[in-house]
Amino acid sequence: MSSEAELAYPPPGGQSGGASGPAAAPASAGKIALVFLGLATTLAIIDATIVNVALPPISRALGLSLAAGEWVVSGYGVTLAALLISFGRLADRFGQRRLLIAGIVVFAGASLACALAPSGAFLVGARLVQGAGAAAILPAVLSIINSTFRGPALGVAFAVYGVTIAVAAALGPLAGSALVDAFGWQAAFLVNLPLAVIAIAGALVTIPAIKGRRSDGPDPLGQVLLLIGLVLLVFGLVEAPRSGWFRAIRPTDIGPLHWPADGRVSIAFWSLAGCVIALAGFITAEALRQRRSRPTLVDLSLLRIPSFRGGSIAVLVVALGEFGLLFLLPLYLQVGRGLSPLHAQVVLLPTALGSFISAPITARRPNTPARTWVLIGLGLEVAGLLLAALAISPTGSLWLLSAPLLVYGIGVGFAISQLTAATLLAVPFTRIGQASGLSSTARQVGSAIGVAVLTAVVSGVLALTLPHQIGRRLPQLPAHQRTAVAAAIAASPADPAAGGQAFAALPATARPAIAQATTVSLADGTRLAALVAALPIALAWMLARRLPAERPDPGPGPEPVPVAAPSGAPLGADDQRGTGD
Repeated sequence: MSSEAELAYPPPGGQSGGASGPAAAPASAGKIALVFLGLATTLAIIDATIVNVALPPISRALGLSLAAGEWVVSGYGVTLAALLISFGRLADRFGQRRLLIAGIVVFAGASLACALAPSGAFLVGARLVQGAGAAAILPAVLSIINSTFRGPALGVAFAVYGVTIAVAAALGPLAGSALVDAFGWQAAFLVNLPLAVIAIAGALVTIPAIKGRRSDGPDPLGQVLLLIGLVLLVFGLVEAPRSGWFRAIRPTDIGPLHWPADGRVSIAFWSLAGCVIALAGFITAEALRQRRSRPTLVDLSLLRIPSFRGGSIAVLVVALGEFGLLFLLPLYLQVGRGLSPLHAQVVLLPTALGSFISAPITARRPNTPARTWVLIGLGLEVAGLLLAALAISPTGSLWLLSAPLLVYGIGVGFAISQLTAATLLAVPFTRIGQASGLSSTARQVGSAIGVAVLTAVVSGVLALTLPHQIGRRLPQLPAHQRTAVAAAIAASPADPAAGGQAFAALPATARPAIAQATTVSLADGTRLAALVAALPIALAWMLARRLPAERPDPGPGPEPVPVAAPSGAPLGADDQRGTGD
């Protein structure tokens, strides 16, 4: 099978080989495959959001601190981001369907381990393995889409992929909250098992066994440096608000490691410094390997394409605002306003409805430039966040959030379904696979940073304002005790009793007043977090203005042309099927 036969991307002009004429939609076989590819994608996406719903009851059951809760959420994103590119290359080498099924199996096994977790540390470890499974699923799905569809049908397939992400991210927590209310927090993970079985069976029946191809070889040093850099980045951001950004203000214990608060530089600062060193080493190592014509994990020359560079930054900062807020709103509604997981998601339902309304519109209007949808979507997201900040109140009606969240959800549907397509528009067809991996990595890094930064905002507001709020309601409580109680709540809002004796020593009659003070401070923190989340999305809007509206003319040159196939039709057996995956 020639390399040209394996190329999955349409040539300039939207035609494939000698065939002409646009296809409005994928062929029926491709549509059926899209269903199961969408289900596999849903598995990976909903576990980045459904855990937000279950986190308060998980924290109470396992005694998680706020920092540990962040790792339950962010640890998944860290391994997902660090392994996406490597697994994308493995899909090319060993076969896309094979990697997809392997990823689903690992993901399902880790989901079972999460449900059976006896401790917070075990749960975090299982979430890391889950992220590795998801890192195999997502690039395999993208590669299969690229290998199956041609011409305008490829754009339709990517729009469907974007719709799946938007709707799964928004509706997943609603379904998860119903399961958590009915069966406990373990159901948020156990629901993955039957879905995984269906996805595997569907993949075996509807997706061709695409033959693997020769790889350029591994880049173990690049993979290790990237993983170390991302882990240190997220750890530093998670720990800094608690242990100090520069000077150690509180001792830190990580397994056998004890970092005292004796005036030393904080462990968070050293972690962030180590992140800079590791990522600088990664970039240097990749540049040297590329100069010596050795295999690299990342083709750094892609960053010389202005639209890809700016679009990838836009993807990162958009994820920073979007996913960080999805982590905090359920916490505010469940802890601050006392709602059950299901009732909290009913309040957040307009976000899902907005995405469900807007995302399919982009697929029905394929002639509208992706950049246009992105600009409209990001503008609506900013407007929705600003209006939501005005609507968040410790005593106001929660239904006042409905309209802002609907506006926000419509914006998410427009932006998330088209931002990746706009970012890749100027990338040569032969390099779209790796560029897709880089763009997906940027999204996951942004989500992990967003959760850490916005959680730090809320935690900081709680620590600063709670002593005053408690003092207003319990003036007889000594100042040092108010501060200690506030610190315990800021460290673990869902289970402040886990913060030590300060909260446990409170008389029962003081608990209602403490709860009222917490509601006020948590509303203030969430309101500020919504405003902070709007800033990177506004920055992404400015970056998106520089994205190309149309694919640039490649000019004279050997842009590879894929094997001839009817535009919009799946590749035939002679083109892509192997001898058994």
